[in-house]
Amino acid sequence: FFWPGSSFAFFPAMRRLFIFFFGYLAAAQYGRRGYDPRADLPGARRDAFDEQMRGAGPKPGQKKEAKDCPPSDGKFPFAAATIIGGTIYVKADESDADCVELKSLGGHNMTALQQAAKTACGAPGEWKLKFMESLSAVFEMGGLENWPSFQDEDTRIAYGYNESVGTTEVTEAKMKKILECWRYGCGCKQAETQLWSKITFVAGIVIALAFITKDWLQTQKREKKKRSKEEKEARKADKAAKKESKEKKKKAKEESGSLVAAEEESDKTK
Repeated sequence: FFWPGSSFAFFPAMRRLFIFFFGYLAAAQYGRRGYDPRADLPGARRDAFDEQMRGAGPKPGQKKEAKDCPPSDGKFPFAAATIIGGTIYVKADESDADCVELKSLGGHNMTALQQAAKTACGAPGEWKLKFMESLSAVFEMGGLENWPSFQDEDTRIAYGYNESVGTTEVTEAKMKKILECWRYGCGCKQAETQLWSKITFVAGIVIALAFITKDWLQTQKREKKKRSKEEKEARKADKAAKKESKEKKKKAKEESGSLVAAEEESDKTK
């Protein structure tokens, strides 16, 4: 800011502007997220905390990508199974009377099983699919024990239902059947009850819509009839008005003719 013949006080406003500008840049550099003057020195070492502060690591609250589920071993412990809402109903063998509510499996309660199915691998929203078609993967990735492996001589697993406990054999034949029917209830009465409830609900909606449609059609019919009557009356009134106007013109013309004839007669008399 030194010009020939000037002093340091030359352009004081410009000097203050430059000081403010460079001060702002320094403050922004120092105050930015992850800035550490010591870490930016040549040869300085950085730890994981420094990398995260600099934005290189995962952000706080950032969700990790879900792991892919390993292939299923192709076995299932129940001959019939279905999921209604968040409740699982199963039938251990075909000879059982009906499906019962599953309370535990392999010593793990349903909360742990469902949590593993949701978060262990795959998409959380597909936990029902994973439970039914990849149950072995849910046990493996969820860190749950007591799932029988190929090396085990005993392929039975304990399960809890209602207020009782039993065991059931894990087989490939059961898996084949489950893959075909679990989406449709597998013959469980609970699914049939839900189906009839849905049918009743849909039937009620259809009936309600039918009555609403009927009322709407009747209202439209009445409105159409009313509009037709009003249009008919309007046409009649218009016709009467035209007729009246025509008669008035005719009368005015006759009166005008009579007046002209009278004037002509008067002229002849004169």
